[in-house]
Amino acid sequence: MERDAWLLCAALAAATVVYYLACTTSRRAQRRRLPPGPTPLPVIGNVLSLRGNMHHALARLARERYGPVMALKLGLVTAVVVSSPDATREAFTKHDRRLAARAVRDTSRVRGLADRSMIWLPSSDTRWKMLRRVVATHVFSPRSIAAARGVPERKVRDIVGYFAAHVGEVVDVGEAVYSGGGQPRVERLLLR
Repeated sequence: MERDAWLLCAALAAATVVYYLACTTSRRAQRRRLPPGPTPLPVIGNVLSLRGNMHHALARLARERYGPVMALKLGLVTAVVVSSPDATREAFTKHDRRLAARAVRDTSRVRGLADRSMIWLPSSDTRWKMLRRVVATHVFSPRSIAAARGVPERKVRDIVGYFAAHVGEVVDVGEAVYSGGGQPRVERLLLR
């Protein structure tokens, strides 16, 4: 019994060491390919570097230390921030295929949505090109857009009419927008 416990502990320790070494080598290889950026903390990444207004914090980091292209870890997601027009132009001309690709979430892959959805397929895939052609000819055709044009206009008229009928009262905006139906209450305001 005691020998089994020691074997289990030794196996867990060996697995932990192998996992740690694999993660550190892959992180080093990934870090070499990324642009410079602040050193991330475990789990939360660089979130603490972005205090206050995010655009001001990003501009400060770009101006003071890392230049117009920098890598940030936002939690477990790695983001590359481009903050100058010239660097943006270069990124979109040289790396447009990589920027057009989306990271496929595991839930989409497990449910089988990644292979059939235009959202998750790479733009070089023949299925994506076929789906794009179908959407362009049927969904976004001038006839389809003209047929659906009245729906948002009618909804806006309904909301304005609802507000006009309840002038001077406290109105539930969620009820006006979602037509009641047990929807969650969004906000209450007094119309004058």
